[in-house]
Amino acid sequence: LLTPLRIPFELCWGWLSRLYPRVLSAALAGPRRVLAGAALVTGLALLLGGSLGADFLPDMHPGLVRLELSLPRGASLLQTDQTLTRLSAAASEIDEVEAVFATAGALSRAGEPDELRESVGQLLVRLRPGAGAAGEERVIAALRAEVAEEPGLLAPVFQRPGLVQVRSPLEIMVEGRDLDALQAGAETVLERLRQVPGLTDLRSSARGGRPEIRVSLDRRRLAQYELEAGSVSAALEIAVRGRVGADLIRSDREVPIRVSLEPGSRQTVADLERVVISPAGRTPILLRSVGRIEVERGPAEIRREGQRRVAVVQAEVKGRDLGSAAAEVEEALLGLELPPGTFAHTGGSAEELGEAFRGLGFAILLAVLLVYLILAAQFESFVLPLIVLGAIPLAAAGATFGLWLSGTSLSVVVLIGVVVLAGIVVNNAILLVDRIQQLRADGSESGPAIVQAGRDRLRPIVMTTATTVLGLLPLVVFGGDGAELRAPLAVTLISGLLGSTILTLVVVPCAYRVLARGGGEGSLAATSLP
Repeated sequence: LLTPLRIPFELCWGWLSRLYPRVLSAALAGPRRVLAGAALVTGLALLLGGSLGADFLPDMHPGLVRLELSLPRGASLLQTDQTLTRLSAAASEIDEVEAVFATAGALSRAGEPDELRESVGQLLVRLRPGAGAAGEERVIAALRAEVAEEPGLLAPVFQRPGLVQVRSPLEIMVEGRDLDALQAGAETVLERLRQVPGLTDLRSSARGGRPEIRVSLDRRRLAQYELEAGSVSAALEIAVRGRVGADLIRSDREVPIRVSLEPGSRQTVADLERVVISPAGRTPILLRSVGRIEVERGPAEIRREGQRRVAVVQAEVKGRDLGSAAAEVEEALLGLELPPGTFAHTGGSAEELGEAFRGLGFAILLAVLLVYLILAAQFESFVLPLIVLGAIPLAAAGATFGLWLSGTSLSVVVLIGVVVLAGIVVNNAILLVDRIQQLRADGSESGPAIVQAGRDRLRPIVMTTATTVLGLLPLVVFGGDGAELRAPLAVTLISGLLGSTILTLVVVPCAYRVLARGGGEGSLAATSLP
């Protein structure tokens, strides 16, 4: 059954086993040129890596679309529910939509309530199986058209629920103490971000709050009427909200009796001005005699980060990578004039991206150090491990070219693949160097020993790489749920392994040859094997 596969494999292997020794001999004739070429390829890969872009995690397409919407402040829960009902009916008519779930009065992320208010709501749309990224885009476009026809909606936000991402891709924190300055600073940042391409669904947490009635008491008049601010506040609370004065006991339960003004006597500002704030006095004193009543807007919310007041400006990123968008936003914030006492900085997934890249960069350096220490103990040499570690930058170059060809941007998943590569790509170099050391310990010269080691180790190196690549190939070829998260890891490992194997078979022997010449023919051969 395997004969149809064995025959072409044997033909290809026979051709490769005859070609490789000739290529290796030609490379050993000019090893410094080969090393210079490998260094040039690695440098080009590093330059190419700067154009890949960066994201915290790859874009996921879980078949869910979440629409968050806000009505004008002061809108009732009934109005929010009616708006969501109309949008739900329109969403159900879209071909790619399987089910719609609406929530009025709350916004929830990661299963936890994030905001409770009568004027907010969200729509969760589940797509039919197989809709894919194109189906999501069509659904979002159709919902945007429906939202545009709804009057009064403020900054609708479309999101794809991810696996671990619960924050907005891009957040700008405007810090300060004064609430009015915070709101003004947030509006300034919001206007500037509208000029940055690729940012959508911009919104600010410092939008105008609910309408509220503010009572300002005149301290001089309070003293004139022998009243205190606390007693006035208590009387006003009883009139508007009421207070439980007693409990009515009915069989086995208690019914609280709440005393307040009748609803018809507390509907308008004029009604409040006539509230009596001295119920125990001989002469009734009205609220308008000691205070001024104004209708204003209070803050929608007061957020704090590290005990500091902040206003959060959020944005979604579309059509570009998060890293370039965050860099452009940082540049835009440098020349932005904010109100005195306020300043802005980026946050959200962009901040997490920087922290994750720094952490994984340290992990890569630590992995290289540990590999070096193990190799130094194995070879009992400080020089030979450097030859073996030369496979790591070659693997990074191969991974970079693979990511560029596949159109994959840098992400946490890709860097995890690089950490894995740092531990496995050195295996081929170890096989070569160890065999060269064995032959030189038997008395062979460096040149013949390198060529013979290449012949002896070609088959295990090729087979080890082939089995690993073929095992990872299904992660790239086959889709399904989570394919967006698996594919970048597989592309990194496959391209890194292929690039490292092809270059290692030539570059590592040349590096050994140069070090053998530079340190004397016997210096490397004198290294004892454990």
